[in-house]
Amino acid sequence: MATLLILANFLVGCSGHSVISTEAELVVAEALYTAVTGRRIDLLIQCETELSAKEASGAIGPQAGAALKAAIHQGKEGQWESAARALDLLIRNHPPLEHK
Repeated sequence: MATLLILANFLVGCSGHSVISTEAELVVAEALYTAVTGRRIDLLIQCETELSAKEASGAIGPQAGAALKAAIHQGKEGQWESAARALDLLIRNHPPLEHK
């Protein structure tokens, strides 16, 4: 439980604002949520690959990247419920995004 609280604090940040600020970050977070709630390691690996590519292109910021990697790590460790709760919090707390 302490790990969840630490991760949730990291994901939302001390100011209470979400680290998700772009459409690309939200898309990866939602895909990752699907992977962890389904306990699908294959989708988890796919999300990890997508995250790396989007980070390399600059589409994912360092804060969001670190938060998403933390959830991936939790999933790989079998902490599916904790990862799902943290991602749910991350997704719910993102600010409205402009759609182009």
